[in-house]
Amino acid sequence: SGTNILVSDTEINSGNDNAGQFEVSFYFSSNTTNPSTGTFIGSRNISGLAAGSATNSASTTFAVPASIATGDYYVCGITDSGGAVPETIETNNIKCTSNKLSIGPDLKTLSLSVTRSGGNFILTDTQQNTGSVAAGPFDVSYYLSLDTTFGAGDVLLGSRSLAGLAGASATNSATTIIKV
Repeated sequence: SGTNILVSDTEINSGNDNAGQFEVSFYFSSNTTNPSTGTFIGSRNISGLAAGSATNSASTTFAVPASIATGDYYVCGITDSGGAVPETIETNNIKCTSNKLSIGPDLKTLSLSVTRSGGNFILTDTQQNTGSVAAGPFDVSYYLSLDTTFGAGDVLLGSRSLAGLAGASATNSATTIIKV
């Protein structure tokens, strides 16, 4: 939640009769065969299309629903989703992206510095959520290691807790003092 997705689509009437008003519905879907079982993200209305390959193109911004589970999704559009226009072929109304879109938080450490002062380690770090959805509460843990690879022999020094972190590259910086 808190981020948007821009969906661009082009609708065409390849039939030999004018099409009246209809709606195009958009979904995040884990499959391309039945996207309406996915998460509805919004729709747009088209007032009609003339016969003979008339088109209607638009780019529409939709909010990423707060209820969407973390995962990889196709973005799918269903033309005439309400069945308002009788068509000669009703089975060609679904179009999905060829690549999946990742939805969810993606946390990473942007920076980390450590100094020692007396019997304390002073750790300053910046955490970032590069994902499209806010992250809930999480901890940042600090370990003492003999190398740059996290492993079973590393010693936990301490941690700090974050109440959460918004998506879209939001950051949180803090300094933590740990007694050695």
